[in-house]
Amino acid sequence: YSTRPPGVAVMYDREGLPVWYFVNGDLPDELGDASVRLTREGHVLLGPTTLTPPQEIDLAGDVRWRGPEQPDGGGEGVPGIMTHDAGKLGNGDYVLLRNEVDANGFVGARVEEITPDHEVVWSWSLFEHLQPDPARDDVDWCHPNAITIDEANELLYLGCRWLGVIKARIGGDQAIVWTLGEGLDGGSFTFDPPEAGFADEHDPEIHDDGTVLLYDNGGYTLFPTGSERSRVLELALDESAGTAALVWSFPGDFAVDAWYRDEWYTPFWGDADDLGDGHVLITAGVRSASASSRIFEVRRADGQVVWELTFPPDVGTYQAERVTPPVEAI
Repeated sequence: YSTRPPGVAVMYDREGLPVWYFVNGDLPDELGDASVRLTREGHVLLGPTTLTPPQEIDLAGDVRWRGPEQPDGGGEGVPGIMTHDAGKLGNGDYVLLRNEVDANGFVGARVEEITPDHEVVWSWSLFEHLQPDPARDDVDWCHPNAITIDEANELLYLGCRWLGVIKARIGGDQAIVWTLGEGLDGGSFTFDPPEAGFADEHDPEIHDDGTVLLYDNGGYTLFPTGSERSRVLELALDESAGTAALVWSFPGDFAVDAWYRDEWYTPFWGDADDLGDGHVLITAGVRSASASSRIFEVRRADGQVVWELTFPPDVGTYQAERVTPPVEAI
């Protein structure tokens, strides 16, 4: 997903050749942080940008659904703006992330289920359950970037870049069940080992076996020292014991090429997907004239990179999904 205005969603084959693309309107996408997901129908669901709402596109390039328009003003701190991620539920409704701003200007998160006609079915507000420290210097308190809905159990999993992962109930009191991450005084879990703790994440992927796979950006600083490194973590959560045990990481202790251990650092974006075949797809996106975004596939057992796509410098990539051919409209 290129951040050169406007944004572009692209499908590549195993040889790295583009086989499909969609230019996301004609408005600039300076941030490049819109998710890209496949729906059950085989369509592409693009998350919102600061100027363009989420859209569902078929592989003929036709827009099948367009979300509510963004509030005027743009910018990540604008109240009500849809941000980063969008999903489609089994009943045909959509789930959105919105910024919510309190009286002190702190930016939280609101999750909504909406019908295709934009009617709100339910909403969930982070501010109704947690409050930022008034002494905090940075108003970007949560920075919501990912949402997963467990429809069968009426649960949501919210990814806040600076707070961590939050599990909450959708129905009833909508209470928070647990938090995971170092942004909330360690959250509900003790990390085992302590080095598995994280404070800056993207794209938490929730698994049925109680594990969470996530992209640990490695701590953003405005003036990098050169020692920041990104990685992928998988943690096994024991809710009753309150432990988060590290079960897999990359690069971890694997013998890897120098770039993965010594240079890999993506301060803004990132994505990690379990492919279900013993491999993990990792998106290390960065926009820099001196660095390149990479998408690579890692074999879990030995940490070997079995496939990689490297982009030219100054092309940012936020997320990637594996598409298994054949896809009907291609």
